[in-house]
Amino acid sequence: MDIWDKLLRFLASRGADTENLALQQKLTPDRGFGLFAIHRIPPHSELLILPPPCITPPLPPPSYSSIKGIYDEAFKEYIALLPESFSYHPLDAFISTKNSLRKKLVSFAPPQIKKALLALETRFREDWNIVQAYLARHPRLKNPEANQDDFLWAWLNGKQHNMDWDRDSIQTERFSQHAMRISPTQDAIEQPRQLFAVSNFGHGKPFKFNSVVIIEIRHRSAIWPHAKWLDDFVSSRKDDIKAGSELFLQYGPHPNSRLFVDYGFVDLNNQSRSEVDITDLLEQILLEDGQDGLYRKELLEAQGYWGDWTLHGGDAPFPSYRLIVALRLYHSQVQGRDNSVEVKAWQGVVLGLQDTVSAANEKTVRESLNQICTGLQRRAERGLELLQQERKKMGDTNSDDENILGCVEHLWREEHDVAVSLSTAIQIGVGW
Repeated sequence: MDIWDKLLRFLASRGADTENLALQQKLTPDRGFGLFAIHRIPPHSELLILPPPCITPPLPPPSYSSIKGIYDEAFKEYIALLPESFSYHPLDAFISTKNSLRKKLVSFAPPQIKKALLALETRFREDWNIVQAYLARHPRLKNPEANQDDFLWAWLNGKQHNMDWDRDSIQTERFSQHAMRISPTQDAIEQPRQLFAVSNFGHGKPFKFNSVVIIEIRHRSAIWPHAKWLDDFVSSRKDDIKAGSELFLQYGPHPNSRLFVDYGFVDLNNQSRSEVDITDLLEQILLEDGQDGLYRKELLEAQGYWGDWTLHGGDAPFPSYRLIVALRLYHSQVQGRDNSVEVKAWQGVVLGLQDTVSAANEKTVRESLNQICTGLQRRAERGLELLQQERKKMGDTNSDDENILGCVEHLWREEHDVAVSLSTAIQIGVGW
């Protein structure tokens, strides 16, 4: 009996209806297992409902980090579906001492990606320290064979499901039913990161998501003793799912920077959501202006516009409104502070009382944006050049190395393409 059949038997024993299931797990030639439609499925159909007994009770992170031991008997069929390793993930490259090449490759990523990964690493190490303190207070829960790598495995499993540790619950030791739960079947569905990271990219064939069937997971109320929710797997397609179609989970409308940092893959067909975060770059520009720069920062923070400045690509490239607001202030005279005519005009724009600070200010903002794009284009070209030099020196690599390399290369190309397309739009007079 294979893992999928064992999982179905496990779900059936806990009240799930698996008799009329329209899905089956199949081995693909080059991507591992996936979930496929057995027959035609009408739009928005419920594909599977998991009652509460099929879902683990709320788990504090120490239990989750030792899940292989603590919940082995009750949930072993589910645990068998979890990824054995996250060696393809950039955070694993950052933390593991075994992945020196991968860590070096991640170091070639664009600055904003490295900054996000460092923030993720900091979060992981803080959580690891909190869990260590918890286990020190409860030594009976501690698995003597468990180490930081085991916790990283558990922590990244949580990230794959958009779960974050409830730190307050750990420190107060008051775990609510919302603290943590794990849902079987979600991991049985082939996910895009596995397609990209493990198989296709390892063979030099980046994967593009063209027309995929997406499964939406809804958490809704359940009429069930001592439980308030169940998991409802629903097709989000507006048309029929054809027999034999493979089904995927919906990651949400995220840019590739987020997909790479959180999940370890990029989508090569994600052009409509291509995005470059230039917060680090613009912060430096704004704060170069001494006391005037600090005053501008104070004004932007007061209005909620400090940081998160982005450029967007696709068929109609544009700068984020937050970025336009910041550049309008940067090109406003602030002598006299709150009494400055241009500062008052800028505040009027933010409040919706007028459209622009002035025609001259708007012209300077566009020129400044174009200069930023030119700088980004050059930076990306240099990043790609350094990456290619490293590729020539690498020698033998495995699929995980190639995945990291391919993702980093794509992120640089995306930055370059966004900068070029936005610069072109500015030069031909496109407005926003």
